[in-house]
Amino acid sequence: MSDQIRIARELWEAAGLKLSPQEENFLGAEEQYHKDSFGQVASALYSSKTLATALDKHAAALIRSAEASEKHAKSLTRATWFLVVATMALVIVSLGLWLAPIR
Repeated sequence: MSDQIRIARELWEAAGLKLSPQEENFLGAEEQYHKDSFGQVASALYSSKTLATALDKHAAALIRSAEASEKHAKSLTRATWFLVVATMALVIVSLGLWLAPIR
């Protein structure tokens, strides 16, 4: 394994990413055939892995958020119906008090 690939692996591991054997082979071929662009390729691969990891974490956070929102939506629906019933009761009582002097 070359120094460039070893350094790339260390950078990946420091960022919490794992360099797969296929990616390592890809970087090895890139280093062998296109030495001048190795840094660009390694950077692009690193960026794409970082983005994919971030998107996975974001998707998991959205799922947890949706589950929490659903839980609170049920209690808000119950509270809304309670307020509708209480408002109707107050309207009936108010109408009764307002119409009582007329009788």
